[in-house]
Amino acid sequence: MKKKKDIFGKTFDGYLNIRSDFFNKDINDSEVKKLKQIDKFYKKQPKRKGCKICSKKFKEKLFERNDIKYFVCENCGHLNGEFEDTKDYSEYLYAPKNENGEMKIYKDDDKKAYNFRTKNIYLPKAKFLYNQLKDFNEDPLKHKYLDIGSGTGHMVMAMRNIGLVNSSGCDVTPDNVRFANNINKTEILKLHKLNEIEKIILETEATVITSIFMLEHVQNPLKLCKAIKKNKNIKYMMLAVPMFSIGVLLEQAFPQIRKRSLGAGHTHLFTEGSIKWLCKKVNFKILANWWFGADAFDLHRFINMHFKKDIKKSNLSLTWDKMILPTLNKIQLAFDEQRLSSEIHIFIKVNS
Repeated sequence: MKKKKDIFGKTFDGYLNIRSDFFNKDINDSEVKKLKQIDKFYKKQPKRKGCKICSKKFKEKLFERNDIKYFVCENCGHLNGEFEDTKDYSEYLYAPKNENGEMKIYKDDDKKAYNFRTKNIYLPKAKFLYNQLKDFNEDPLKHKYLDIGSGTGHMVMAMRNIGLVNSSGCDVTPDNVRFANNINKTEILKLHKLNEIEKIILETEATVITSIFMLEHVQNPLKLCKAIKKNKNIKYMMLAVPMFSIGVLLEQAFPQIRKRSLGAGHTHLFTEGSIKWLCKKVNFKILANWWFGADAFDLHRFINMHFKKDIKKSNLSLTWDKMILPTLNKIQLAFDEQRLSSEIHIFIKVNS
């Protein structure tokens, strides 16, 4: 078995186009208001008795956001919000009847926009998975893939687009599944209930699982990982999770600017320590880490929007853009190389 490797960086090609609404003042204010409503519901949930990952009790809080305390676990390093993300909370966020539901952010206006997102955001992920399998002497074309928490199916289509045709996905949101299957004119996703994901994992014949920003939404991440380990069909997993990073600190410094990392579906965030703890607990072997994020994008937008919201300084937003945009990729790479990224993609050996 080859030694674990770390890969750093990814350019912002295409990302700024997709995230252009983050620079709209009206959308910004609407999203800030919506998060306050979500926080009200979150604060009605039972308090966490211990760490989301390792269950150890908390000690001193690190900070508060909108009267919600956040703790860094002294045992595994995970960042935890004060309250549980209960089944009721998950349904509040993801049920179609709820206007505060956040899954609509994954929708695209048309097939062109859908393909643009697939190409610029998800195709690099699919290629990373493909290349890691090759590096560890596997033939990617011989594997069967299941993407869990698929949203509207971009990852499944990205895998199919590079020849991994035996790929499918599942999701809990009916609108997402209908949208994905309709826009691609074929059934790429299946619908399931919140409490059915472990059963799906235990019964799947897939040999590779992909989980792209899904594990943080699960009520019990450790239990889910144990289910993945238990299914001997599953040989590998590609896991992507949001991280406690520079972008989170920027969010605390600029409370009137729309959040991207902490809040709503992200009531807790991973760290390098909590990922290692989790993988060790279930005997996952980390083969490769791909460190990249959007913290430089956050730095750009927080200052840009801060200027825009101050009428006396609004003209400075354009000056700031001219200064920062040419350096954005280099700034992010510097963050990534220090493992300060807002996300990580991990290639894991699950079973031999």
